Order: sequence, then structure tokens, then C-alpha cells
Amino acid sequence: MQLAKATFEILNQLINLLEELRDEEYVQPLDIISQNTIGKHVRHIVEFYEEMIKGLESGTINYDARNRNLKLETDKNLVIVTLNTINTKIFAALYDRPLKLVCVFDPNEEAQLINTTRNREVAYNIEHTIHHFAIIKIAITTHFGDITLPENFGVAHSTIKHQQAVCAR
Repeated sequence: MQLAKATFEILNQLINLLEELRDEEYVQPLDIISQNTIGKHVRHIVEFYEEMIKGLESGTINYDARNRNLKLETDKNLVIVTLNTINTKIFAALYDRPLKLVCVFDPNEEAQLINTTRNREVAYNIEHTIHHFAIIKIAITTHFGDITLPENFGVAHSTIKHQQAVCAR
């Protein structure tokens, strides 16, 4: 339940950001992130969750098999609907279970299957999302200073806990 709650909270942070961003800001290539857009990072986040959910249903997760749906890079409303669907599906699949993860570590070699679990992959996606939030935060603070992000947007939960412990001393 804690993982589903954490996913819900982080994806809602993304929804709130999308609601604040103007359409032209979402698709604007930005120097600070190598001419990428916020939309490209958001698409990447969304598609990792989509692949995880497909894997929860099939028993095998393959993040490399993403659709790379370019509409997610340009249509914030589609992203918001998709994120709400992801949140619903994560809450519906609360039980942990073993899964297989398809991994490619060398493009000249065959993919490998490794053991994983539903909880491990949900945790991975939370951390993966926070990592992309950190990049998005750099883009927003550099180019769109009128947008206010939550204080800990893009900061790992372990870092927040460490900072709290340091401040409590």
C-alpha cells in the first residue's frame, strides 16, 4: 500500500505541474536539457509506468518495448488521463508477486531475463520518475521561473530523510 500511495503522490505532482505549464512550454526545446523538451521527459516517465503495468498483467516487463508515443510529448491532456489510469491500475495490483524483467546490457547480445517483483518495479519507477523530475526541475527553474514546484520536487525520498536527520541534530 505504501508503494501505491507513493506512486499516487508522485504522479499527482506531475499532473499538477502539467496543469500549470502552458502548452508551448511543454513542447519547447530547451538548451539546458540538450534541446529536449519537458514533454519528452514526461513521455519517458509515462511509458515506463505503462510497460510496468503491461508486465504486471503478462508476468514479464520489458521497458525497452515502449511505444514511444510522440503524442505524449505534445498533448498534456492525454498525459493527465494516462497518469490517472496508471494510478488506478497500480492501486488495483497491490499484491507483490514474482516477475521477469527483460534486460539488454549490450546491443550486440541477446536480451536477458532476470527475476524481479512487482514491488521492486514499482519502487524502481518511483526512483526513475524522481530522477526525471530533477532534470525537469532544472529546465523549469532555468526557463520558466513563474512556475512554482513543490520544495522536494526531484529529490529522492532517502535524500529528504537524510536532510531531515541532519537538520534535527
